[in-house]
Amino acid sequence: MNNWYLKEWATALLMCAAMMGTHPKASAQDYAHPDFDGAGKLKPEFIKQGKKLYANHCSGCHGIKGDGEGPAAYGLSPKPRDFSRAVFKFRSTDFGSIPTDADIERSIREGIPGTSMPSFRLFADNDIKALAQYIKVFDTTGKWKEAPIKVALDPEPQWMHDPVQWKTKASAGKVTFDQVCAVCHGAGGAGDGIGGQALVDNWLHPVKPADLRKPHDIGSGPSLEDAFRAITTGLYGSPMVGYGSSFDAEKRWELVAYIHFLRQSHKNPALSLPEISQSSSTETSTNSPENEFE
Repeated sequence: MNNWYLKEWATALLMCAAMMGTHPKASAQDYAHPDFDGAGKLKPEFIKQGKKLYANHCSGCHGIKGDGEGPAAYGLSPKPRDFSRAVFKFRSTDFGSIPTDADIERSIREGIPGTSMPSFRLFADNDIKALAQYIKVFDTTGKWKEAPIKVALDPEPQWMHDPVQWKTKASAGKVTFDQVCAVCHGAGGAGDGIGGQALVDNWLHPVKPADLRKPHDIGSGPSLEDAFRAITTGLYGSPMVGYGSSFDAEKRWELVAYIHFLRQSHKNPALSLPEISQSSSTETSTNSPENEFE
């Protein structure tokens, strides 16, 4: 078991001991098709179950009003999500859009690496669905009345599995990284760039660029698909913008290939990339927004 999972379950156990109680074992009879009704409103039984789960397991950090001001939030960094503003970092949707239900359920199920948000993967699926729906009641913006704007997420290219070709693509990705991402993430991806020293999120809370060398400390998730999604959609509410409209899918996957190299070379410093000439690399805009890949 890696260190992140040990840390997240230690956090979960402490929180449970402090204020959350014991999770009740659910059965199929406890739910009556937890879903929206035909008018687009949450069913009463869905609200009832979600409210109970939220009070027992979430309010300690996220607050009884869903504003991220629970009693356990003091001293946490990053701060718990404020659900009242319907701003979510980890999405498969456009920058500024609400997430899909599946996005929220993924965050609940998998947790947020590098934060105090543990995984709830031992919860029943209906519990996770109920929580994902219930947090919408805290919204004060009306955004949940809108449909999420989905973004096309191209699948991992075959060249990522070629031991020679992915390094060539990673070399091209390094050119883009040095021009766009290194200012915040640092030349070696350690999150120590000069532009990342005083970043804040939408709530003016300090945030740090992720150490891209350590996948299990990255909030968007540890997989290469997670990295591609974060580069494409951005982390709404943070300084990390999306590059789905700035870079084509190939260039975004080249960036992912370079992030993969940073992770591999962190474990094996002898690993190297082939040289690539500036003229053969894909042209990158010098005025692209700065990157904060948390």
